[in-house]
Amino acid sequence: WAEAGLERSPEEANLQAIVVTALLAQGKLEEAGQRAQALTSRARNLALAVVAAATGEMDKARTLAQQVIEGASPGLRTTFDVTMNAIAGNRAAANEAAAWLDSIPSGSLLLASATLECMCGAPFDLDATPVFRQRLEEAGVSWPPPAIFPALAAGARATP
Repeated sequence: WAEAGLERSPEEANLQAIVVTALLAQGKLEEAGQRAQALTSRARNLALAVVAAATGEMDKARTLAQQVIEGASPGLRTTFDVTMNAIAGNRAAANEAAAWLDSIPSGSLLLASATLECMCGAPFDLDATPVFRQRLEEAGVSWPPPAIFPALAAGARATP
């Protein structure tokens, strides 16, 4: 469906990123990398970081993740700080960012969003987020969530 959309609107950045995500989900890592490399949007480094992590190129993933975080708008930077560090295997930085989010009034919602966005299972440790842990317990939600991309789950648990 995203490919069909790109036939009509080839410069649509969201559709381009969806194609890369779909290829990763199908295990087509080489093709995902080629498509990510061809992106012309601001999503390029994000897609390249995810592909690098999925293929085990963790140094490259960390460098690209930092570029994504630094280039993000203030509204996206807080969740990117969690997700990109998790994907790049920088668990300590992901936990630090998650702890900060946990301390603000809308933090639990942002942490849930970051977890969904990461698709890597648990992008941070619940010990870093006591308020979020309490919200999960109140809702009867189990942790960790499943990893949509198992190749990213290993990176999300790593600490360089």
